[in-house]
Amino acid sequence: HDVINRLLNKSHHSLLFLAYVFHDLLNAEETIDNELFLDYLHKLIENHSSESIVFDLLQIHCKQNLDQHEKILKLLENENKQENLPIQQTNQLLLILKLFPDSISTTEIIYKAIIKKAILFFESSNENNQNIDEWMLSFEQCTTRLLTQIKSETDLYDLTKHLLKYFKIFTINSIETIDNELFLDYIHKLIENHSSESIVFDLLQIYCKQNLDQHEKILKLLENGNKQENLPIQQTNQLLLILKLFPDSISTTEIIYKAIIKKAILFFESSNENNQNIDEWMLSFEQCTTRLLTQIKSETDLYDLTKHLLKYFKIFTINSISLLKTLIQFFVSQESFDQKHLSKLFANFLKHKNFLEQLSSLNCLILVDILSLFVSHYDSKQSSITIECSKHFPMLLSIYNPTLSKTNQHTLACMYTYEKHGYSMKSAFVWGEAALKLYSTTTDAKNVLLQASKLEQIMSLLDDRMMMKSILFYPVTRRLRTIEPSVFEEGDHIYDPAYLIPVFYHSLGSENVVKCQQFVEKHCLAYCLMALSSRCGLLRAVVYNCLARFEQHLVTQKFYCKEQILTMLTLLKQSIKKSNLKLASIVALFLSKLVDLFTHPESKMYRTITRFLLKQPYIDLVHIPLFGELFHSSSTEYKYERGWILNLLKHGIKDSIDYTLCTKAYVFKTLMTFYNCSLCDDSTKIEILNVFHSTSKLQDVLMSLLFDYGFLLWLQILIKNCSSESLKILSLIIKNLGLRLQSIDNQVQLLEFDCLLMLFIRRLKNETTISSSIADNVMSTIVKYQERLKLSVNIQQIKHIADYSTIVKKTSLLSCFC
Repeated sequence: HDVINRLLNKSHHSLLFLAYVFHDLLNAEETIDNELFLDYLHKLIENHSSESIVFDLLQIHCKQNLDQHEKILKLLENENKQENLPIQQTNQLLLILKLFPDSISTTEIIYKAIIKKAILFFESSNENNQNIDEWMLSFEQCTTRLLTQIKSETDLYDLTKHLLKYFKIFTINSIETIDNELFLDYIHKLIENHSSESIVFDLLQIYCKQNLDQHEKILKLLENGNKQENLPIQQTNQLLLILKLFPDSISTTEIIYKAIIKKAILFFESSNENNQNIDEWMLSFEQCTTRLLTQIKSETDLYDLTKHLLKYFKIFTINSISLLKTLIQFFVSQESFDQKHLSKLFANFLKHKNFLEQLSSLNCLILVDILSLFVSHYDSKQSSITIECSKHFPMLLSIYNPTLSKTNQHTLACMYTYEKHGYSMKSAFVWGEAALKLYSTTTDAKNVLLQASKLEQIMSLLDDRMMMKSILFYPVTRRLRTIEPSVFEEGDHIYDPAYLIPVFYHSLGSENVVKCQQFVEKHCLAYCLMALSSRCGLLRAVVYNCLARFEQHLVTQKFYCKEQILTMLTLLKQSIKKSNLKLASIVALFLSKLVDLFTHPESKMYRTITRFLLKQPYIDLVHIPLFGELFHSSSTEYKYERGWILNLLKHGIKDSIDYTLCTKAYVFKTLMTFYNCSLCDDSTKIEILNVFHSTSKLQDVLMSLLFDYGFLLWLQILIKNCSSESLKILSLIIKNLGLRLQSIDNQVQLLEFDCLLMLFIRRLKNETTISSSIADNVMSTIVKYQERLKLSVNIQQIKHIADYSTIVKKTSLLSCFC
């Protein structure tokens, strides 16, 4: 005890030394005088509250002495009133949170006091405090532990503002002269260890701008690579820095680049082990390659490197396949490149281990792109090919699913490239596992062709729900021959007509056996009828041929709805006055729905539809069928019939011709008038808004809706009293309106849209819950077009919407705007 008393009064270092002594004594369960120990703890906390040994010591003492908890807590609550930045107090709070996590009321008081002290410090101080990093580290840990338990948004917001101001002032105003030799020595060490970090480039960029005379020295530093490393990671990172900082130093970069390639070839040639940093090198090397390929020529070296990369990787990583694509694009673009080398490269690429498994992985998109590059190049060069490209179809079909997802569009584009350059499919039109199974079990080409004629096998692969969705969201802009990947609504969940329609055409040939009932029940006939609304004339011509072939098969067969379908097809033929006529999407969807109703005679709409077909010897293709009859129905099923026709309009309005049909039938006037009628229930109101949302997607006719119908003024009226469910649809309509109004100069429309946004924001303020999608739609419109629309929206009003109690915290666009 005497020794301890002497050490207590000696120095701060002795206090830290005693901590380890007490730690051992407590672990050995030696008896210690509590008063002496608490006196020591008081001094230890004052001087070393941030040390980990202090927490360990307190933790053991608290476990062994439950009656001492209050005294320990009081010790930790004591603050140093002399310090400006509350470093010690923050460290003590962190200890309380770790030792006594349930003492919420105490910690909340201390936490708020710390925030106020910190605000005062950052408000008044412009000097750089050396201990500020230590405080921020402790304060961040406290904040992470406390934010879920206490509320102090206002104080934290003020602290954040002062932190931003403080660091901005310090970094901008404190431009001091730096000793160049000292700085260059530091840069040399920094480059050796952290050349890939973005901060290194930022630092060098600023220094080079301020010191033009130091450019040569910086360049020399970057030229020096680590000669001992096998894979030139550091050297590649340094080359990337040179290319960014000194883009004109071509001769220097060419020498370094070629040296890097040779080093990499040696590494991949000799090494079989997986280097953890290889992805980092490939990422940097790809960036260097992209910048340099237009300036220098090194085809031979890069060809050798590509061969070794293919051998080295048993399984392609994202970075490796991306680098390979960049290199192959370069080879294909070079006319001087040896075509034999390219053929060998193609062969090696296809013979790669686990290539089929790789095609089924996340790398599928890039791998398919590479295949397309090779095949399209062969056609343009007419080179002698030793690879039988027609055998690649089984491989591509095995990974293909005929949807409009980005990956499947790429795969179809690749198959189209093969066919365009003379490599015909000549096989069964199945896909996925069915294609893999077919080609793995059937070796004889004649057997494959025999199985190709079975439409039943193709229809078994089609999903009923996806077929129905494909009809409702049919992509009218999709073309048959120009197969370029695009984004389509519900693209991942709808079938691609560019694949499916030709499949139906070949499968419905007169030489094939077709089960017409199955073709109808699987919604294939309905899909063909919907495809008559396509903008692509060639695709429509194929569809008309499909219908003619189907009718030939239908005449000779018997099943329960044959007569109805045959009647409908006869009426359709009598209604078409022009060759290859494009039907309006609403009419095409109506015909598709008729086929579905024929298979469900128990439906409430069945009688109405059959009466409609027998009414006249043709189908009126220039008017919306049954709109007046169904919308103003007087039958007992009036709600169902009105909902049916509104659903037809919602999914059927896809083109300007549909808008014309709606104006002829006074659809918009009828819906706008009926919306405010007492007979219109909430579900009908939502359906009406969905119809207007579909119309708002047609940018070429949207202005007609605004000018001829006073659409913006109508929206202003209904926003005030609409239901919460309607808000999401309204936000989507507002987003589409903003896209169109950015390109017009009509001040009246802009003012009306300004008022609409103001009313919508006020409406949102009264909502108890607002989904992130609604907030994102409206705020993206405000952020993107506020200058164009000259909005009078006050920022303070917007902040009401951003209240944490009313909006999901993940609303990125909204929070950014606020």
